[in-house]
Amino acid sequence: DVCSSDLGQVVRAYIVARSGADAPVEDIQAFMKKTLSAHEYPRQIEFVAELPKTPAGKINRKVLRDQAAQRG
Repeated sequence: DVCSSDLGQVVRAYIVARSGADAPVEDIQAFMKKTLSAHEYPRQIEFVAELPKTPAGKINRKVLRDQAAQRG
């Protein structure tokens, strides 16, 4: 979740694209709108090279939140 002045917190998706894969953000959001409820689908989508991991191998969401906060 990312803070928003209008909505409070907004869902952001981080996507690691496979090499050669190319999908427009609008297509991804349309797919998510069909499969998730209205409050769950991501309003923001960010493509990343890799997801940060904890020593246990889990996705480190705190690092992602901190990076998003630094970018504004």
